[in-house]
Amino acid sequence: MSIHECEIALKFMENNKTPGTDGLTPEFYLYFWNLLGSFMVNSFNFAFRNRTLSISQRQGIISLIRKKKKNTEFLKNWRPVSLLNVDYKIATKTIALCLEKILPNIIHPCQSGYLKEGSLGKVSG
Repeated sequence: MSIHECEIALKFMENNKTPGTDGLTPEFYLYFWNLLGSFMVNSFNFAFRNRTLSISQRQGIISLIRKKKKNTEFLKNWRPVSLLNVDYKIATKTIALCLEKILPNIIHPCQSGYLKEGSLGKVSG
């Protein structure tokens, strides 16, 4: 994983979103990327070599959000969401962007249902 790849992934993230347990937002990372980028990428590469992320990178908060215009007295009208730290999101988005480049070359066109439209061209059926 490179600093440039992670910076591109970070720029894909939406601003004003709820941060994870550490309270750090995408805006924070963008603003301080020149100072933090190399440390973050080193931590990701260390984690990949050792096959585990740090505890803070693996932590999340599960919260319930009310479904719009539904009676809050019933559990079925709530949905769980996981609030993950932005550093984790940077790592996973970077991996996803890298995979996006190679998947069309390794997945048969008949199995391309979950790839971005147009990445394999039209499949005749």
